[in-house]
Amino acid sequence: MTFAAIDWAQSLQPHWYSTMWGFLFVAQQGLTAIPFVITAGVLLSRDESYSRLFTHERLHDLGKLFLMFVMLWAYFSFAQFLIIWEGNLKEEIPWYFERMVTSWGWIGVILIVLQFAVPFVILLSRPAKKNGFIMLGLSGLVLLMRQIDLFWIVMPDQYRAGIQVHWLDIVTPIALLALWHAAFIREIRRRPLIPEGDPRLEAMLQHVG
Repeated sequence: MTFAAIDWAQSLQPHWYSTMWGFLFVAQQGLTAIPFVITAGVLLSRDESYSRLFTHERLHDLGKLFLMFVMLWAYFSFAQFLIIWEGNLKEEIPWYFERMVTSWGWIGVILIVLQFAVPFVILLSRPAKKNGFIMLGLSGLVLLMRQIDLFWIVMPDQYRAGIQVHWLDIVTPIALLALWHAAFIREIRRRPLIPEGDPRLEAMLQHVG
């Protein structure tokens, strides 16, 4: 993942580097995966057979993982910023300079509020982590913020004067997400939602219920 993150994102500014870069992208992947699993689980739990597996206790466990990745992303993001700010080196400063002194800085503020502060406060609540409606809404919010976060990482290297949005910046992610979700839904429909032939299924259902 470190090699991929460097090739795809860090190479946009070849003279800039960060020792936290690979870890940050791993945390971002986790912060995308867990909300997606929660969203899929809540929606699929409308099926009677799957609802036996996706209980409030299971949702609560996923909520704790969700909270962990929210804090991990915030920790890595702040650690990277702190190291670069403390070092104050001309090779490292431009990356944050472009994202703070222009209108891109507002995107950074939105990410702090909606990708960390709001999810962190909500996920501290045990009842909230067991509420499917709240978790579904929060997962949708974080998944949206993840797309904005990637936009904030990549696009300031193209639009250095401030925020600009080309129509392809919107259409391309939507098209890729639509193709991926279509493939995901096709595979879900071709397979049973729970492993009916697994001899450990009943014991597992009793454990999570």
